[in-house]
Amino acid sequence: MAAETNPEGVGSGRKVIVADMSNDFRLRVGLDSMLWRDTYSHTVVNTSKYKVVNTTMTNALSGGRWVLNNAASVASSIACVVQSYMTFPLNLSGTLYADFECGVLNAPVTNNVCEWGLFQAASYTSPSDGVFFRLNGAGVLQGVTCSNSSESVIGLVSAPAVPYAISAGTIYHFLVAIHNDIAEFWINDVLTGTIDTGAALGAPMLAMSEPLSFRIVNVAATALGQQFLVVATSVTRGDMDVMRAWPTVQVGMGNSCYNVPDGTAAGSTGSYILSTAPVTISAASQLSSTAAYSTLGGQFALASIASAETDVLVFNYLNPAQTSAIPGKNLIIRGVTIDTVNLGVVGSAVGVVQQWSLGVGGTAVAMPADSATAGTRAYRRVPLGFTSFPASAEIGAQSPKTIDVNLDSPIITEPGTYLAVYMKPICGPLNTGQITRGTCFINGYFE
Repeated sequence: MAAETNPEGVGSGRKVIVADMSNDFRLRVGLDSMLWRDTYSHTVVNTSKYKVVNTTMTNALSGGRWVLNNAASVASSIACVVQSYMTFPLNLSGTLYADFECGVLNAPVTNNVCEWGLFQAASYTSPSDGVFFRLNGAGVLQGVTCSNSSESVIGLVSAPAVPYAISAGTIYHFLVAIHNDIAEFWINDVLTGTIDTGAALGAPMLAMSEPLSFRIVNVAATALGQQFLVVATSVTRGDMDVMRAWPTVQVGMGNSCYNVPDGTAAGSTGSYILSTAPVTISAASQLSSTAAYSTLGGQFALASIASAETDVLVFNYLNPAQTSAIPGKNLIIRGVTIDTVNLGVVGSAVGVVQQWSLGVGGTAVAMPADSATAGTRAYRRVPLGFTSFPASAEIGAQSPKTIDVNLDSPIITEPGTYLAVYMKPICGPLNTGQITRGTCFINGYFE
């Protein structure tokens, strides 16, 4: 039994692979696992996911593309390098796939080099390890394997002995398939070249785990400012299903809820300014959208509340709404942790009990009503539990109970809706000057 993966024979020719059987006479079947996917339709570089190094060149997200050398510089020895912080391991007897939807603005420009794949590189020096496509300074499209700075290079072809030509302004689907024995280079589903791993090497790259990378370099002055355009990327582990949990996959893609999602200024979603105490919320914040922390958890400080049984809005986080340019992402919450201590002055003579809850999916902070015609929805309330301080609690006393809720059935906050955290005092007002200081951690991810 065998199969052809390039049956039409275009590009580098037909490729036949023998089917694999187990020792129990069963046909082996591989399952792919998603490791990374990203699109660049928005306008803000997500520095939580990517390390970007500009050497004189600049880059920008514009027109649904990540544009490298967006200022069209023609100077010598300049570069723009984009690399994911996440690295992707190659397992023996498995295949690692990296997909790119990308192209160049102009026809190949002399002395300009574009490279994309899984590799390590710094500034305008050559990659030190990895497997990748290269459009070299002479305008030749190549496939490259690099093991500890030692390269094997082939010219890619659209038909036997016909060099593959890149057209200006055209976006192609490039796929590099990396196996420990061979690296394959596909363009628009056509196999354009392969590189066998050398007999002295164990794999095409030495490190066996590389970041997703793409870059543009002027190795010398150019007559025209070339631009490299990247629309989308993905990385897939082929043949091996390692049973990685979906939340782990999302966090690996940079979608943990402690990171601000794509399309807005990158940073942390929680209120935690380095070496700075949180602003204290007073009684004026009761049911107010202006006095609460507009973050996804973090640190907080609550002063005396005027009356019991009144919900105090502590956190109100807006999951960014989707637009034609910004991909909407659901906020999936798997757990909540709240811990509190007494600060300021000695606690109330009768003790303090505080009840905590979530407000999920409201379309406005001020609790709108559900409407089938106005497109509004009220919060769905989820109780979390209680924290408390005993009578005359000392300064620094910790609540005997920490709220730690794990959700087998997760909570979802959709794009354009709020997640709120409420505290309701139900027994014993705080003394004047007494402060409930605490932290709130929301455990989840965006997808």
